[in-house]
Amino acid sequence: MNKVIYIFFCLSGASGLIYQVVWSRLLLLIFGNTTHSTTTIISVFMAGLAAGSLVFGAIADKNKKLILLWGSIEILIGISAIFMLITLPFISQIYNTHSIFLKYVITAVLIFPATFFMGGTLPILIKLFARGKNPSQEVSTLYFVNTLGAFVGTILSAFVLIEILGLNLTAFLATLINILIGTLAVTFFKNKKIISTKAKPNKSKNFTTTISKSLLILILLVFFLSGAISMSYEIVWTRLLLTSTGTYTYAFATILATILIGVALGSFTSKILFKAQKNPVILFALTEVGIGIFATLSIISLSLNIPLGLYPRLILVLLPASLLSGATFPIISGLFNNPHNFGKNLGGTYAANTTGSIIGPLITGFILIPSIGTTKTTLILSSANILAGSTILLLFYKKLTKSALFISIIPTFIIFLYINKPQAFIEKGLKEKISFYQEKNWSFKYLEDETASILAFSGQSNSPDEKGLIIDGVQTTTLTIQTKLLAHLPLLIHRNPKDMLIIAFGMGTTYRSALIHNINVDAIELVPSVPKVFSMFFKDAEKVLTNPKGNIIINDGRNYTKLTSKKYDVIVVDPPPPINAAGTTVLYSKEFYEDSTRILKEEGILVQWFWYGTHEEDFKMLFSAMRSVFPHILVAVSPDGRGVFFIGSQEEIILKKDFLKEKLNNEILEDLNEWQKSPITLERLLELFVGDEKTIDRFIADTQPVTDNHPKTEYFLIRHKLNPRPNISPNWVHPILPEFDQKHSIERE
Repeated sequence: MNKVIYIFFCLSGASGLIYQVVWSRLLLLIFGNTTHSTTTIISVFMAGLAAGSLVFGAIADKNKKLILLWGSIEILIGISAIFMLITLPFISQIYNTHSIFLKYVITAVLIFPATFFMGGTLPILIKLFARGKNPSQEVSTLYFVNTLGAFVGTILSAFVLIEILGLNLTAFLATLINILIGTLAVTFFKNKKIISTKAKPNKSKNFTTTISKSLLILILLVFFLSGAISMSYEIVWTRLLLTSTGTYTYAFATILATILIGVALGSFTSKILFKAQKNPVILFALTEVGIGIFATLSIISLSLNIPLGLYPRLILVLLPASLLSGATFPIISGLFNNPHNFGKNLGGTYAANTTGSIIGPLITGFILIPSIGTTKTTLILSSANILAGSTILLLFYKKLTKSALFISIIPTFIIFLYINKPQAFIEKGLKEKISFYQEKNWSFKYLEDETASILAFSGQSNSPDEKGLIIDGVQTTTLTIQTKLLAHLPLLIHRNPKDMLIIAFGMGTTYRSALIHNINVDAIELVPSVPKVFSMFFKDAEKVLTNPKGNIIINDGRNYTKLTSKKYDVIVVDPPPPINAAGTTVLYSKEFYEDSTRILKEEGILVQWFWYGTHEEDFKMLFSAMRSVFPHILVAVSPDGRGVFFIGSQEEIILKKDFLKEKLNNEILEDLNEWQKSPITLERLLELFVGDEKTIDRFIADTQPVTDNHPKTEYFLIRHKLNPRPNISPNWVHPILPEFDQKHSIERE
């Protein structure tokens, strides 16, 4: 029966990660897709685990029916998760507040109960399996099994379940797993002889009675620090690897899965480490040192031109330090062999580590990275690991003083190497881009904040292709006519626009062009560093930024649209590419367009640009989402054939040549032709309009729209493999219906 329990605990770990993936996505729609929101969600999740491990660890010491207790907790996890899913839609209106504190409280009420019970499962099962045995061996096995399940849950949810079932059904499946596990445990296993209670008492040394209280406190502090640093590594590694992996959902899931499998294997192989060094204190100290050294080597390896594929590269960077991180908890458990308070001690220790996991990302994401950057942050984290381990050896093991002193010097050597050879720590892709700009004598600026890293570049000439913005390693935009048309097309069409909302500031071209119309312009930008490089692209940047009619707001576009009470005549949406990137569907879903119509004034219009470099079926889903909300749409193609503009409204839009001619003054024409080799004229603008809602209906047929619950353009792997269609062709809009030209009095050559 022991093997059955292991399988069930593996499934429990899988359900836990499924919850985390799905809940994060569901709550981001309410919180907003910002680092603050993500960190809040994770902190509540980890706080629940910490509290649960502390409380149920103590309960386990006094409870003789541990199987019954564990099974009941698994059922309660499932019930709590179902409560969250059922309740969320009904209380979503309470979230319509700008108060981050209120959102945090509501989030805690929703997800804390389930995570609290999750935190109790490991201490209870460790207590159950460790009766009369070597606790560290059982901790190693159980931690391995549970973390292996977390790895499976990550892969299943990201690569399979969400695409097939959607977010809600995926979470519901996880609740069924918990309830089924718990039901089987309390029904069939409660009277089974799972663990032999007649095993011989454990004769291994009880280190809590042999080490000093001050050393024990230091070890717990270091274990707390270890939890903080481990979660921080996940943040810095993800940012450093984005250049190699891209910003797809699958890239983030692969990074997390690689870390989890490393932790799982590290937990399992801790048994081997114990054979090499019987003293868990020394072993723990050396493990911390090893984590720091391998973390440093991980960023050095990213700077090297190593001819490896993506997955071998991920393993090289992530696995070594993750392996050692996974070994720390089983090693620490070797300190607690007293069967009377084993659950309490181990639960408290696990809680300390988990509490560190809450604090670490907050400090790393909001203080260290914005202040000193990812590379220096990684070096500080790795140095902290090394110094923490060497401190234990230096203060409490005199025989190892020389070794400890030598180890403590390693951070100094690393800092010296960074000062004298900084290029050894710059990620390869970033290093190549910077070298290219330097060779061309272009100006560039690299900035990092809590949300993303950005690289802005500007060449010596006025060529628009020599100016651009790269966010998290992805080329976001250059100076293109599309971004100007996003401002001018809707403002020329609308009868009397006074207020415009731009979602995604980018290089600021749309914002700059919109202000020419002498209207009020609000621009929403998720990444705080992006507006800081605006002056690199435009000579009149100071004039634009000081225009009293303009307002740049650092916020999530979806969240702002949901919460603002301000009404707009025009909304412009230009999400960063690629369309399939993680998080993009929050600005493409049916629900987003419904939120947008709420803040549009009467006769208001929304314009969105779609890039053609996208799978044809994905394009149909995106078109279908917009079409399902807007009864009237104009379709306009970009002059260079790279994409298409959709202009949607609740009212019919009629193009009137005389009206457009009256509004198209010299200042607007001059702005439109700032970089154009082929002049934009009134006739050329009219030629860009190629269809309406009938054109879209003919193309999308019965295609289901992208929704918040089914973000299919983000989760597309299976569909693309089974249906490998090419990217959409610009010819999708042809032939143009004659009645469209007649309706709008457009004459084409």
